[in-house]
Amino acid sequence: MKKLTSLATALSLCALLAAPAMAADPLEKADKAMDKAATTVDTAAKKHEAAKQKAAKKDAELKEKAAKREAAAAAKRKKAEEKAAARKEKAEGVAKEAIELKDAVTKDLQPAKK
Repeated sequence: MKKLTSLATALSLCALLAAPAMAADPLEKADKAMDKAATTVDTAAKKHEAAKQKAAKKDAELKEKAAKREAAAAAKRKKAEEKAAARKEKAEGVAKEAIELKDAVTKDLQPAKK
């Protein structure tokens, strides 16, 4: 009976010690699966962040190019307006000189008509 009790105690002890070891295997698999899932999520998050940064950089570059084009167009427009104003001023000056010349000629001819 002593042997039977010792054997039963030994089996019980083995079962108690083996239970965590047997339970550790499924938990270990679950931990590995969780680690793999976490790694996948981290990788996806990093890729998403990189894509956002790339898009923001591209957007900034496009805005910069657009601003440069607008500045160049504004400079061209200003230069064209200045040229047009200069031509208008010159034309007005020529017209004024023509009117003054006409008036001077008319004045010179008036005493001759009398």
